Amino acid sequence: MACAHDGSVERAQTIARAASKADALQIQLFHAEKLVVPQEAPNVRELELSPEDWEEVAQEARIADLDLWATVFDEEAIERALQLDADALKIHSTDVSNPFLLQACAETKLPLSLSVGGAYVSEIASAVRTLERHGVSHLLLTHGFQDFPTAPKDTRLGFISTLDRLFPYPVGYQDHTEGGSDFAYTLPLSAIGLGARVIEKHITDDRSREGTDYISSLEPEEFGQFVEKVNAVNGTFSGQRPDALSEAEEEYRKSVKRRIVAGTEIPIGTTVTKEHITLLRADTGIKANRLDFVLGRKSQRSLEPGEVITEDHLT
Repeated sequence: MACAHDGSVERAQTIARAASKADALQIQLFHAEKLVVPQEAPNVRELELSPEDWEEVAQEARIADLDLWATVFDEEAIERALQLDADALKIHSTDVSNPFLLQACAETKLPLSLSVGGAYVSEIASAVRTLERHGVSHLLLTHGFQDFPTAPKDTRLGFISTLDRLFPYPVGYQDHTEGGSDFAYTLPLSAIGLGARVIEKHITDDRSREGTDYISSLEPEEFGQFVEKVNAVNGTFSGQRPDALSEAEEEYRKSVKRRIVAGTEIPIGTTVTKEHITLLRADTGIKANRLDFVLGRKSQRSLEPGEVITEDHLT
């Protein structure tokens, strides 16, 4: 959700309901005075919701069967997240190098998502060490950053594989491409192929309203379609284990593999040679890669041209 609610609890509740097809709703908890310099605080303060408002939003998320993730920007926000019974905390890339917040988040013992957009590997490694030192046990590294919007060339999806190689933690991708473009769908799906285990996607009630964070957001109907695409694509990247074929592939094998077939009439007692056989597609019979088993054996009965040869036919 980020700040797409623009300070309206009613809009936040609407967005929470619209996100119901996802696995989790992520909110942002902050206090303007603890986030930005004084001259910018008034604008940021307009995006805050009260504790009572967040209780109502959290209730909508639970009704929609959504886990609640909270991006926290200060220790008071962490306390608010705990009061909301958040399932996970997210550390914004703002705080990758903030040892105080890193420690405070780790000490909650909740699963953590560490946003690493715009961070150097050395900064990420330092943050990970701090979190580990303070007892983190479940950590997700989330690649991606918010430009307005982020250009496809700047998404650097290949960094997902790099993070997967450098750190012993799962990697996620937070997409901030233009919400009305095809890239809003294709890049997150590509990220799954590169190893992303979690996809973050912005949602808003109405993109034409041009509210906060609208530019990289999907509208409710689009968001539902997006989740369906993610779930469909997520299942296509199996197959990393050798010979772990799907049931559909096993059925496919039965009909397309060549089998050993009588190419001519083979009288009973005939020693089968290469001249007696052909290799054709069939659902049953001895597979073509077992020629050595067939050649040189004798037929136990007469075989007609085109008849599939089985082990029972040979002696």
